[in-house]
Amino acid sequence: LMKKRLLSSIIGLGMAACLANCSGYASHYNAFLLVRNNTPSHSSMTYSSLDGTIVFNMHYGASSSSFEYSCYIEEGKASVYYDNDGTKKELLVLEEGKKVEDRLENLQEGDLYIIVETDGVTREGDFRFDIA
Repeated sequence: LMKKRLLSSIIGLGMAACLANCSGYASHYNAFLLVRNNTPSHSSMTYSSLDGTIVFNMHYGASSSSFEYSCYIEEGKASVYYDNDGTKKELLVLEEGKKVEDRLENLQEGDLYIIVETDGVTREGDFRFDIA
């Protein structure tokens, strides 16, 4: 009976940890005036300053045709990655004062993680991600 309870507790804790963050990606950041939106088909954030990592979880459906994005930071440097198949891939490196707009097509149906990582403090950022 004691072994059953211990095993049930271990399994329960494992399931809770997986449900909390099965992707393996976690947001950890310091920000000032951050406005963040995250739905399965649209994610965005604007901020005055950001230092750290922010993760968006989206869903690329069977009827989706493209993933469109627009990113800008006034000061600093940031990298944006995506994971649609269990592998983290670089999407873009954003240098201060440059705006990047593009799209990806033919992604796999399923979860799409967008990971924004700053290289130190960045200022006046605007990031938009849409699944069409």
